Amino acid sequence: TRTGVLKPYIRISDLESMLDGRFLRCHRSFLINMDETEGLFPQGFLMTDGVTVPVKRDKRTVLKRTFESYCFEKLRERER
Repeated sequence: TRTGVLKPYIRISDLESMLDGRFLRCHRSFLINMDETEGLFPQGFLMTDGVTVPVKRDKRTVLKRTFESYCFEKLRERER
């Protein structure tokens, strides 16, 4: 978060189901807010605070498509 790292005491899959569509599970232990992402790079997602969050290698293509779709949808909303 903007104020620091959150360490919830619930399973990440349960937390993931509580959050809206701007959150993406990019690794076993990481959820990212796609609104706070600069982009997807070979090392992982670069966040606006400069932190790089790793990406599961076998899910990279799916995560990239999901992130791109989210970004395109945000652009479409701005045009309306």
